[in-house]
Amino acid sequence: MRKSHRDALVALLMLSPFLVLYIIFVIYPAIQAIYWSLYETSIFGEVFVGFRNYERLLTGKDSIFLMTLRNTGIYAMYNVIGILLALFVAYLINLQIVNRKFTNLFHLVILMPMVVSWVTLGLAWNYAIICNINLIKYLQGVTIDNPLADYILAPWALGAIILWAGLGYNTLLMLSALRGVPRVYIEAGLIDGATGFALFRYITLPLLKPILMFLTVGAAIGAFNIFDPVATVTFGGPGWASSSVTWYASRQLLYALKYGYASTLCVIAIIVVLTLSVVQFRIFYSTERVY
Repeated sequence: MRKSHRDALVALLMLSPFLVLYIIFVIYPAIQAIYWSLYETSIFGEVFVGFRNYERLLTGKDSIFLMTLRNTGIYAMYNVIGILLALFVAYLINLQIVNRKFTNLFHLVILMPMVVSWVTLGLAWNYAIICNINLIKYLQGVTIDNPLADYILAPWALGAIILWAGLGYNTLLMLSALRGVPRVYIEAGLIDGATGFALFRYITLPLLKPILMFLTVGAAIGAFNIFDPVATVTFGGPGWASSSVTWYASRQLLYALKYGYASTLCVIAIIVVLTLSVVQFRIFYSTERVY
Protein backbone atom coordinates (compact mmCIF):
# COMPACT_ATOMS: atom_id res chain seq x y z
CA MET A 1 0.00 0.00 0.00
CA ARG A 2 1.34 3.42 -0.96
CA LYS A 3 2.18 5.87 1.80
CA SER A 4 -0.38 8.40 0.47
CA HIS A 5 -3.14 5.76 0.53
CA ARG A 6 -2.11 4.69 4.01
CA ASP A 7 -2.18 8.30 5.24
CA ALA A 8 -5.61 8.80 3.68
CA LEU A 9 -6.90 5.66 5.39
CA VAL A 10 -5.51 6.78 8.76
CA ALA A 11 -7.11 10.21 8.30
CA LEU A 12 -10.45 8.58 7.40
CA LEU A 13 -10.29 6.40 10.51
CA MET A 14 -9.52 9.43 12.66
CA LEU A 15 -12.45 11.33 11.15
CA SER A 16 -14.89 8.42 11.22
CA PRO A 17 -16.38 9.17 14.69
CA PHE A 18 -17.13 12.73 13.64
CA LEU A 19 -18.45 11.64 10.24
CA VAL A 20 -20.79 9.09 11.83
CA LEU A 21 -22.19 11.66 14.25
CA TYR A 22 -22.44 14.26 11.47
CA ILE A 23 -24.40 11.89 9.25
CA ILE A 24 -26.73 10.87 12.11
CA PHE A 25 -27.43 14.33 13.53
CA VAL A 26 -27.07 16.61 10.46
CA ILE A 27 -27.31 14.83 7.11
CA TYR A 28 -30.09 12.39 8.03
CA PRO A 29 -32.33 15.04 9.69
CA ALA A 30 -31.83 17.32 6.66
CA ILE A 31 -32.92 14.54 4.29
CA GLN A 32 -35.90 13.79 6.55
CA ALA A 33 -36.87 17.48 6.56
CA ILE A 34 -36.81 17.61 2.76
CA TYR A 35 -38.89 14.43 2.61
CA TRP A 36 -41.54 15.61 5.08
CA SER A 37 -41.73 19.05 3.47
CA LEU A 38 -43.54 17.36 0.57
CA TYR A 39 -46.33 16.18 2.88
CA GLU A 40 -49.25 17.84 4.62
CA THR A 41 -49.50 16.36 8.10
CA SER A 42 -52.01 16.41 10.92
CA ILE A 43 -53.11 14.23 13.84
CA PHE A 44 -55.02 12.10 11.32
CA GLY A 45 -51.95 11.26 9.21
CA GLU A 46 -50.06 12.65 6.26
CA VAL A 47 -50.93 13.33 2.63
CA PHE A 48 -48.44 13.83 -0.19
CA VAL A 49 -48.89 17.35 -1.60
CA GLY A 50 -45.67 17.82 -3.57
CA PHE A 51 -44.48 21.42 -3.56
CA ARG A 52 -47.73 22.91 -2.24
CA ASN A 53 -46.11 23.89 1.07
CA TYR A 54 -43.33 25.71 -0.80
CA GLU A 55 -45.90 27.44 -3.00
CA ARG A 56 -47.75 28.70 0.05
CA LEU A 57 -44.58 30.16 1.52
CA LEU A 58 -43.01 31.61 -1.62
CA THR A 59 -46.21 33.20 -2.96
CA GLY A 60 -46.85 35.14 0.26
CA LYS A 61 -50.03 33.30 1.24
CA ASP A 62 -48.71 32.84 4.79
CA SER A 63 -48.70 36.33 6.33
CA ILE A 64 -47.18 35.05 9.59
CA PHE A 65 -44.18 33.65 7.71
CA LEU A 66 -43.66 37.04 6.04
CA MET A 67 -43.77 38.68 9.49
CA THR A 68 -41.22 36.24 10.92
CA LEU A 69 -39.02 36.79 7.87
CA ARG A 70 -39.16 40.54 8.47
CA ASN A 71 -38.30 40.02 12.13
CA THR A 72 -35.38 37.79 11.16
CA GLY A 73 -34.12 40.61 8.93
CA ILE A 74 -34.36 43.00 11.89
CA TYR A 75 -32.39 40.62 14.10
CA ALA A 76 -29.77 40.17 11.36
CA MET A 77 -29.42 43.95 11.10
CA TYR A 78 -28.89 44.17 14.86
CA ASN A 79 -26.27 41.42 14.62
CA VAL A 80 -24.36 43.41 12.00
CA ILE A 81 -24.59 46.57 14.12
CA GLY A 82 -23.30 44.51 17.04
CA ILE A 83 -20.25 43.47 14.99
CA LEU A 84 -19.44 47.10 14.13
CA LEU A 85 -19.94 48.16 17.75
CA ALA A 86 -17.75 45.29 18.93
CA LEU A 87 -15.01 46.42 16.53
CA PHE A 88 -15.21 49.95 17.97
CA VAL A 89 -15.15 48.73 21.59
CA ALA A 90 -12.31 46.27 20.93
CA TYR A 91 -10.29 48.99 19.18
CA LEU A 92 -10.68 51.30 22.19
CA ILE A 93 -9.64 48.53 24.59
CA ASN A 94 -6.67 47.65 22.40
CA LEU A 95 -5.45 51.27 22.47
CA GLN A 96 -5.01 50.92 26.26
CA ILE A 97 -5.92 54.56 26.80
CA VAL A 98 -7.65 53.90 30.12
CA ASN A 99 -6.51 52.55 33.47
CA ARG A 100 -5.89 48.81 33.50
CA LYS A 101 -8.21 48.26 36.49
CA PHE A 102 -11.04 49.96 34.61
CA THR A 103 -10.28 47.83 31.55
CA ASN A 104 -10.51 44.62 33.61
CA LEU A 105 -13.83 45.78 35.09
CA PHE A 106 -15.08 46.60 31.59
CA HIS A 107 -14.07 43.10 30.43
CA LEU A 108 -16.07 41.60 33.29
CA VAL A 109 -19.19 43.64 32.55
CA ILE A 110 -19.19 43.14 28.79
CA LEU A 111 -18.44 39.40 28.97
CA MET A 112 -20.99 38.64 31.69
CA PRO A 113 -23.86 37.83 29.25
CA MET A 114 -21.69 35.08 27.73
CA VAL A 115 -21.83 32.98 30.90
CA VAL A 116 -25.50 33.61 31.75
CA SER A 117 -28.24 31.50 30.16
CA TRP A 118 -30.99 33.08 28.09
CA VAL A 119 -33.57 31.91 30.62
CA THR A 120 -31.92 34.13 33.23
CA LEU A 121 -31.38 36.99 30.79
CA GLY A 122 -34.98 36.86 29.61
CA LEU A 123 -36.41 36.97 33.12
CA ALA A 124 -33.96 39.70 34.15
CA TRP A 125 -34.83 41.95 31.20
CA ASN A 126 -38.56 41.50 31.69
CA TYR A 127 -38.32 42.35 35.39
CA ALA A 128 -35.95 45.27 34.72
CA ILE A 129 -38.21 46.84 32.09
CA ILE A 130 -41.37 46.37 34.16
CA CYS A 131 -39.71 47.74 37.32
CA ASN A 132 -38.36 50.80 35.50
CA ILE A 133 -41.73 51.50 33.90
CA ASN A 134 -43.44 51.31 37.29
CA LEU A 135 -40.73 53.48 38.87
CA ILE A 136 -41.12 56.18 36.21
CA LYS A 137 -44.89 56.06 36.63
CA TYR A 138 -44.53 56.42 40.42
CA LEU A 139 -41.97 59.25 40.33
CA GLN A 140 -43.12 61.21 37.26
CA GLY A 141 -46.74 60.18 36.94
CA VAL A 142 -46.11 59.27 33.30
CA THR A 143 -47.42 56.02 31.87
CA ILE A 144 -44.97 54.29 29.49
CA ASP A 145 -45.88 51.25 27.46
CA ASN A 146 -43.70 48.16 27.74
CA PRO A 147 -41.81 47.99 24.41
CA LEU A 148 -41.73 44.19 24.61
CA ALA A 149 -45.53 44.17 24.70
CA ASP A 150 -45.94 46.63 21.84
CA TYR A 151 -46.87 45.12 18.48
CA ILE A 152 -44.53 47.45 16.54
CA LEU A 153 -41.67 47.94 19.02
CA ALA A 154 -41.35 44.34 20.24
CA PRO A 155 -38.99 43.02 17.50
CA TRP A 156 -36.84 46.16 17.72
CA ALA A 157 -36.61 45.95 21.52
CA LEU A 158 -35.81 42.25 21.39
CA GLY A 159 -33.17 42.91 18.71
CA ALA A 160 -31.49 45.45 21.01
CA ILE A 161 -31.38 42.86 23.81
CA ILE A 162 -29.87 40.30 21.41
CA LEU A 163 -27.24 42.87 20.37
CA TRP A 164 -26.34 43.50 24.02
CA ALA A 165 -26.12 39.78 24.80
CA GLY A 166 -23.79 39.08 21.88
CA LEU A 167 -21.57 42.14 22.27
CA GLY A 168 -19.14 40.44 24.66
CA TYR A 169 -18.55 37.45 22.38
CA ASN A 170 -18.00 39.65 19.32
CA THR A 171 -15.75 42.02 21.25
CA LEU A 172 -13.62 39.15 22.57
CA LEU A 173 -13.02 37.82 19.05
CA MET A 174 -12.33 41.29 17.68
CA LEU A 175 -9.89 42.03 20.49
CA SER A 176 -8.05 38.77 19.85
CA ALA A 177 -7.81 39.61 16.15
CA LEU A 178 -6.56 43.14 16.85
CA ARG A 179 -3.88 41.87 19.20
CA GLY A 180 -2.84 39.37 16.55
CA VAL A 181 -2.02 42.09 14.03
CA PRO A 182 1.78 42.00 13.56
CA ARG A 183 3.40 45.06 15.07
CA VAL A 184 5.80 45.29 12.13
CA TYR A 185 2.92 46.27 9.79
CA ILE A 186 1.86 49.08 12.13
CA GLU A 187 5.42 50.35 12.38
CA ALA A 188 5.83 50.21 8.59
CA GLY A 189 2.65 52.26 8.21
CA LEU A 190 3.88 54.81 10.72
CA ILE A 191 7.19 55.11 8.86
CA ASP A 192 5.26 55.74 5.62
CA GLY A 193 3.33 58.52 7.29
CA ALA A 194 0.02 56.75 7.98
CA THR A 195 -1.70 57.94 11.15
CA GLY A 196 -5.10 57.73 12.78
CA PHE A 197 -7.91 56.58 10.52
CA ALA A 198 -5.59 55.95 7.56
CA LEU A 199 -3.55 53.51 9.65
CA PHE A 200 -6.71 51.68 10.67
CA ARG A 201 -8.24 51.76 7.18
CA TYR A 202 -5.25 50.56 5.18
CA ILE A 203 -3.31 48.45 7.69
CA THR A 204 -5.52 47.10 10.47
CA LEU A 205 -8.88 46.65 8.73
CA PRO A 206 -7.62 44.48 5.82
CA LEU A 207 -5.93 42.16 8.33
CA LEU A 208 -9.27 41.79 10.16
CA LYS A 209 -11.04 40.49 7.06
CA PRO A 210 -11.04 36.81 8.19
CA ILE A 211 -12.67 37.56 11.55
CA LEU A 212 -15.12 40.01 9.95
CA MET A 213 -16.13 37.36 7.43
CA PHE A 214 -16.53 34.77 10.18
CA LEU A 215 -18.72 37.08 12.28
CA THR A 216 -20.90 38.34 9.42
CA VAL A 217 -21.59 34.83 8.13
CA GLY A 218 -22.29 33.78 11.71
CA ALA A 219 -24.63 36.78 12.11
CA ALA A 220 -26.69 35.70 9.09
CA ILE A 221 -26.87 32.11 10.31
CA GLY A 222 -27.58 33.21 13.88
CA ALA A 223 -30.50 35.42 12.80
CA PHE A 224 -32.28 32.40 11.34
CA ASN A 225 -31.45 30.29 14.42
CA ILE A 226 -32.81 32.73 16.99
CA PHE A 227 -35.00 30.76 19.36
CA ASP A 228 -33.92 31.20 23.00
CA PRO A 229 -34.32 35.01 23.09
CA VAL A 230 -37.82 34.78 21.62
CA ALA A 231 -38.82 31.94 23.95
CA THR A 232 -37.54 33.59 27.14
CA VAL A 233 -38.16 37.31 26.57
CA THR A 234 -41.37 37.71 24.53
CA PHE A 235 -42.61 34.17 23.79
CA GLY A 236 -43.03 35.34 20.21
CA GLY A 237 -45.57 37.99 21.17
CA PRO A 238 -47.55 40.01 21.23
CA GLY A 239 -49.24 37.68 18.78
CA TRP A 240 -46.50 36.78 16.31
CA ALA A 241 -44.95 40.27 16.37
CA SER A 242 -41.48 39.22 17.59
CA SER A 243 -41.40 35.63 16.32
CA SER A 244 -38.47 34.31 14.31
CA VAL A 245 -38.61 31.71 11.55
CA THR A 246 -37.28 29.06 13.94
CA TRP A 247 -39.86 29.93 16.58
CA TYR A 248 -42.68 29.79 14.02
CA ALA A 249 -41.47 26.39 12.80
CA SER A 250 -41.41 25.06 16.37
CA ARG A 251 -44.99 26.25 16.96
CA GLN A 252 -46.12 24.51 13.76
CA LEU A 253 -44.37 21.33 14.88
CA LEU A 254 -45.22 21.15 18.59
CA TYR A 255 -48.60 22.86 18.77
CA ALA A 256 -50.26 22.44 15.36
CA LEU A 257 -48.53 19.07 14.72
CA LYS A 258 -47.87 20.20 11.14
CA TYR A 259 -44.40 18.73 10.92
CA GLY A 260 -44.60 18.75 7.11
CA TYR A 261 -45.09 22.52 7.06
CA ALA A 262 -42.51 22.97 9.83
CA SER A 263 -40.03 20.99 7.73
CA THR A 264 -40.75 23.29 4.77
CA LEU A 265 -39.97 26.34 6.92
CA CYS A 266 -36.66 24.77 7.98
CA VAL A 267 -35.70 23.86 4.41
CA ILE A 268 -36.43 27.43 3.24
CA ALA A 269 -34.33 28.78 6.13
CA ILE A 270 -31.44 26.47 5.20
CA ILE A 271 -31.57 27.56 1.55
CA VAL A 272 -31.60 31.26 2.52
CA VAL A 273 -28.70 30.82 4.96
CA LEU A 274 -26.61 28.91 2.39
CA THR A 275 -27.32 31.56 -0.24
CA LEU A 276 -26.37 34.40 2.09
CA SER A 277 -23.20 32.59 3.14
CA VAL A 278 -22.10 32.05 -0.48
CA VAL A 279 -22.84 35.69 -1.36
CA GLN A 280 -20.90 36.93 1.66
CA PHE A 281 -17.92 34.72 0.84
CA ARG A 282 -17.89 35.99 -2.75
CA ILE A 283 -18.15 39.62 -1.62
CA PHE A 284 -15.28 39.26 0.83
CA TYR A 285 -12.94 37.44 -1.52
CA SER A 286 -13.89 39.28 -4.71
CA THR A 287 -12.75 42.53 -3.11
CA GLU A 288 -9.26 41.24 -2.30
CA ARG A 289 -6.65 43.92 -2.86
CA VAL A 290 -2.93 44.11 -2.41
CA TYR A 291 -2.09 46.60 0.29
